[in-house]
Amino acid sequence: MAALLCAFAAGAAPPDADARKAANARILHAVQGDDVLGLVTEVGAEAELRQDNAGDPLVSARHEGAPFLVLFYDCEGQTRCAALQFRGYVPAGPSQGAAVALARVDAWNRTRRLGRAYLDVDGDPTIEHYVRLHGGVTPEHLRAERDWFLESYAAFRDVFLRPPAPPPVAPPGGK
Repeated sequence: MAALLCAFAAGAAPPDADARKAANARILHAVQGDDVLGLVTEVGAEAELRQDNAGDPLVSARHEGAPFLVLFYDCEGQTRCAALQFRGYVPAGPSQGAAVALARVDAWNRTRRLGRAYLDVDGDPTIEHYVRLHGGVTPEHLRAERDWFLESYAAFRDVFLRPPAPPPVAPPGGK
């Protein structure tokens, strides 16, 4: 213990300071388009890096046949961005009226802890997952967020690609 106190007095870093410094070097406060392109393709998704209408990065991807986007927010100079939004949708089918789709979206939101579902301007059920890097996240955390979105999106597609259940039929005689 005395040697450790002498080392501090001499200005030496505590033994685990190097480990903390290495861990902090891996903390992400912002990402670039290429970073997210790599994040998406490392799970086998086909992806392309583009720009949105504001000039910010945009990743357009397809995983297991399903299209999704990664939009970038809170960008500095349209390169380093501190927030991401994963977004996927299911085309509204002819058997799915707006009221039925809205009821299913409401049920999704009531029973799911994370992710936001809504009907987009075309009436397509859409799911979004927002990821903030403010304060810093590890690359492992960013991978976990990506994985959560992909798992949720798969479940979302299963729910919304399945025909809605028919309404209950009243027994004869109205009882």
